[in-house]
Amino acid sequence: MMASERKYRIPGEDIVVDALTKVLKEAGAINSQRLLREIVLNEIRKIDPSFRLSEKRLRMIAINSGVANVDIHCRESEKRAKMSRCPVCGSKLYPVKNKTIFGGTVTVGKECRVCGYWTGIKTRMPMRYVFTPK
Repeated sequence: MMASERKYRIPGEDIVVDALTKVLKEAGAINSQRLLREIVLNEIRKIDPSFRLSEKRLRMIAINSGVANVDIHCRESEKRAKMSRCPVCGSKLYPVKNKTIFGGTVTVGKECRVCGYWTGIKTRMPMRYVFTPK
């Protein structure tokens, strides 16, 4: 199947941002990524019914565009944090360090400077996202 035969289209970021802004302005807060996608998708399909939009792409656009505040609810895993990339937005995770009483430093966790995700020694896994307008 060639690209011209595709039965769906991917909306531009500007279309998604406009729909996201409108939806959040009307709804206030949406406490589910799946529900937000469903509502935004219904909005952009008014423009073109063949549009498709993934939850991950919508979350990334919401974070990077600055249209929404994203509150990340996590659960703690028993595994130790060995990640170098943020599980929410894919950005680099930076170490969080504390000084010891002996003058040295110790890494106590990692943080994302883009979306605000953080983890301690044990990995915090995102479970729910709450989207609110800025």
